[in-house]
Amino acid sequence: MTCIAAFVDHSTNQVWMGADSIGISDYDASVRADEKLFFNGDFLIGFCGSFRGGQIMRYHFEPPRVPAECGDLDRFMVRDFIGKLRETYRSVGFTAFDDGREVGSPGGVLVAWRDRLWCMYDDFQIGSTRDGLYAVGLGRPYAIAALASSFECAPQEPPAKRLDRALRISAHFSAGVRPPFHILSTAQNK
Repeated sequence: MTCIAAFVDHSTNQVWMGADSIGISDYDASVRADEKLFFNGDFLIGFCGSFRGGQIMRYHFEPPRVPAECGDLDRFMVRDFIGKLRETYRSVGFTAFDDGREVGSPGGVLVAWRDRLWCMYDDFQIGSTRDGLYAVGLGRPYAIAALASSFECAPQEPPAKRLDRALRISAHFSAGVRPPFHILSTAQNK
């Protein structure tokens, strides 16, 4: 289920992220009032998969602050951010072990800070792409294709419109993506 899509807007040095609103259980679907996209501290977070995992990230997790003189942001994310998130998941009984490997929320999580964007997977690894595009969930391939083509075909298009189109295309082709869509940028975290 779901589509969370994001990209780094290099012209404004911020990340734009959008999310749909569907919740699916077996063959049942509902449009959820609790959004999959939110700010927690300095971070913009979008999740797919378990709503419980997203709720823990939103209401239990207290992310560490990025130090003013942080020379290696990826190291901070791996050690401090992910380390604190793992502790939080454990403290509320949300982690499990799969073949001796600790796993968290199934599905992907997108995390943005200022002009940086990462994807966190269920094994707590994080990654970022060189092109600054990411999407997770069932609508991922449609959103990535729509975003990538928009940079080629409509380079001056406003970021929110670009994300809205990517999510609408995902909803058109994937049964696991539905409006309403929510779109935020890291610049909106005041």
